[in-house]
Amino acid sequence: KLREALAQTLLTFVLYKKLNVQANPLYKLAGVILLIQYLLSNKMVKQVLQLFSLKFNETPLDRVACLALKAPAVKKEYAKELEGVLQGTRDSTKKAWEQFGELITKIPEDGYTFSSLTSLVDKLAAATEKTVGTDEWYSGSIYSYSYMKGKYGNKKYFEKLESEKLFLENPDDYAKLTISLGELYTYSFQRSYLWNSLHEAEFGAGYWLSYQVVRMVADLYGGEPDKVMGLITSGGTESLMTAMRLYRNWGMVNRNHDIGQGVVLVCESIHAAVNKACIAYDLKIEIVPVDKLGKCDIPALKKAVKRIGNDLITIVGSTPSYTLGVVDPIKEIASIAYEAGVGMHVDSCLGGFIVNFLDHIDSDFLKLPGVTSISCDTHKNGWAPKGSSVVLTNDIRDILHEPKVNLMFYSAYAVPSWDGGIYGTPQNPGSQHATHMLHAYLAMLRIGKNGYRKIAKNIHRVVKRCSEIIENDPRCELLGDSPANVFAWRINPKLGWEKGAIYALAHEMSQRNIVLSAMKGDRVHYCVTGRSSADDSFVHKFEASLKESLDVTEGYAKDVAAGKCAFPGDAGLYGTMEAAMQPSSENTKSAVEYYSNLILGHRVACDAIKSHFYGFLYPFRTDSL
Repeated sequence: KLREALAQTLLTFVLYKKLNVQANPLYKLAGVILLIQYLLSNKMVKQVLQLFSLKFNETPLDRVACLALKAPAVKKEYAKELEGVLQGTRDSTKKAWEQFGELITKIPEDGYTFSSLTSLVDKLAAATEKTVGTDEWYSGSIYSYSYMKGKYGNKKYFEKLESEKLFLENPDDYAKLTISLGELYTYSFQRSYLWNSLHEAEFGAGYWLSYQVVRMVADLYGGEPDKVMGLITSGGTESLMTAMRLYRNWGMVNRNHDIGQGVVLVCESIHAAVNKACIAYDLKIEIVPVDKLGKCDIPALKKAVKRIGNDLITIVGSTPSYTLGVVDPIKEIASIAYEAGVGMHVDSCLGGFIVNFLDHIDSDFLKLPGVTSISCDTHKNGWAPKGSSVVLTNDIRDILHEPKVNLMFYSAYAVPSWDGGIYGTPQNPGSQHATHMLHAYLAMLRIGKNGYRKIAKNIHRVVKRCSEIIENDPRCELLGDSPANVFAWRINPKLGWEKGAIYALAHEMSQRNIVLSAMKGDRVHYCVTGRSSADDSFVHKFEASLKESLDVTEGYAKDVAAGKCAFPGDAGLYGTMEAAMQPSSENTKSAVEYYSNLILGHRVACDAIKSHFYGFLYPFRTDSL
């Protein structure tokens, strides 16, 4: 305000001659400088300048085109042109897919037989071979290897399984399912491993499979087949990173963002893959705390949304979170995102195929106004091989395609001026094999909804029983409400044991064949899978391992307090990391250590992790960093 007042005062002297100020040229120069500063600080002027400034990866002609599209007549013609391309592609794709057979957009209630699945694989392979050519050996359109026509695999294994239904009652049944799916994946891999989805004319089966897998997974979240879109990725990390990249691109168009401006708002329980995406795509990440149950703190979230304002592009919630295994209040978060006019992503990579079949969880997230994307792993609880995941997208408000467009519009890469010809891909990879699409498809068809339902309920039953065991031991404190497939706990702080005791407990339990996941903040969790839930003796094994390990750890705690030893396992590592990242009088020995950790701790921790992978990837190098 002071600067503006001064600017206006000096400009009065400079601009109004009637004051008879023939004035010192320095006054004029100062007036001009302050006028420029005033204009640059004015909000409306800033918006006008932003409108004309080049965005990331944008040419001057691109900017002119963007401004031209604000004219209704130009926008109408533009939309007409795009509609022609869009409809033409849709028509040709539907015609090309006719050869592959009927589309399946929902997981069947009961699983298919292996005979029908191998026949389906053979049909896809035969159609692909017909498209590629008629000779015994095919090459040219796939750039590497030769595609050989012939018979693959051993169908005799499946013939003896033909009369067997899918039973999931004991560990033997789960072992049989694992082995038989392995055989099916081996057979289908031999038939499909050279299919390259990048070349859709020759290998149209890839997108045909992707279309169905996306809709089968979307159905688990209440998605409408004609509305939802999606991609199959290599795993949960790529699914999350893909979603964040889409929101960044959306923000650059809809919120006039430059690169590095968009903000992703997350709960502190979010998976680190979101942090990774923000590093990769130059996004800012803002973290809000969780409540006492480990769920997103809604009042804190609302305040953050208001504070961030126009820079916000999406909010992320988990079902469940990796750390404590709790389900965030998705309905409330989605409502906040919708009100703010931004996207909302649901990370269901850990809980997909579990939360969808538990009666106490409503997983129809795609029906909620505000939910614009979901990530779900088919290679975890979906039983497909590594790596396979799905990112689903919904409609989002859009100024380019008013009033809305599917978020997937912002996924494609387009390089029309490449010297090698017109180039574009729908996601990060160029060449992409179709086997992970095929395997996810086959897994869902084989297990069926009834199979997944039984697996999910068994898993949750074990989670609740193990949670009760932890609650009943006064040396432990259960964290969260364990609604799905993960339960977490810590050492009861009232015991007064030194920090690191929980990691010693994890070390002892691993010696007794129960492997826990260690987390920061002196916490651990256990993720229950179909294998352990099918074992009737697992709960007893867990209880015995926990009790024995707590007894041993209690002895360690006494010795540590007396200064006789240190906790075994990862206690030292986590203690060192905590001292570096969050120094305090408790974990540092001197003022010098405290302040050096305060200033350098985060940088040293990051570089230590990078150094680990640098050495891991090439252990034979002798140079130093």
